Amino acid sequence: MQRNPFFAPLERPAPLLPTYAVYLQNAAGLDFGSLPLGAGMPVGEAVLKAAGASVSLLAVAFAFSVVAGVLLGVIAARANPPRVSLWLAPLSTVGLAMPSFYLGTLFVVGAVAMAGRFGADTLNIPVAGYGLDAHLILPVIALMLRPTVQIAQMAAHLLADELGKRYVVTAWAVGNSWGRIRWRHAFRNVLAPIILTMAGSFRLLMGEMIVVERLFSWPGIGRLLALILIPSQGSHVEESLYFLHPSALAATLTAFAFFFLIADLTASGLVRALAPHLRRAEESQ
Repeated sequence: MQRNPFFAPLERPAPLLPTYAVYLQNAAGLDFGSLPLGAGMPVGEAVLKAAGASVSLLAVAFAFSVVAGVLLGVIAARANPPRVSLWLAPLSTVGLAMPSFYLGTLFVVGAVAMAGRFGADTLNIPVAGYGLDAHLILPVIALMLRPTVQIAQMAAHLLADELGKRYVVTAWAVGNSWGRIRWRHAFRNVLAPIILTMAGSFRLLMGEMIVVERLFSWPGIGRLLALILIPSQGSHVEESLYFLHPSALAATLTAFAFFFLIADLTASGLVRALAPHLRRAEESQ
């Protein structure tokens, strides 16, 4: 084998297309290669384990965002006359202007300040680590703020417009209560666009999850992606093994794409089921 003056071996690289075909074949069987010896597990196993942790965090944060956002939107939509309550505007402004990483940083700094001033036993809520218990509180609150106000804002404006239509006046005239009109008639008619807003909020959760998981040391795919792209600080040998590892990066991005795909397909299916006129329009084309 010839060598250059800098003692680097001069080898012909393997052909790109056959190599990529072999990689795709292995990836179809969840074989994304292996990490260096110190990591302790293959790439696919590490990503699946991290994805499981992220699913639990995303599920809780998204569920609370949907419930809180819909309730706030329904409360903010006034019926007589149809309008949106004034208190929703400043709430939406503050919520949309406060990204999750900023709120998470405030939580971490506040916890450290309280521990330094009053002792480590003062704060009973864990600031870092994994667990389906109190460990969820701070990262869930940090993640759910912006999606909640997004859903609330959309639901309130859609409901306010819907409550101004003639059938609402007719339903009120025949003796239906405003609560029945809101939930059984008006909310059902605007549910499809609200679901699309929820899908967008889920994508926002996925994006902000990367920084939030790193802040709170939550062992999900967001933190794994951060370990791959950002050099490890200090003497964390195991974490440094992921830095710029090509197979780990490809597997992690594949997991993110899978989450986005599932969210979009679920939202599209629900909208088609809840809005028959859209399905009929597509079938007639």
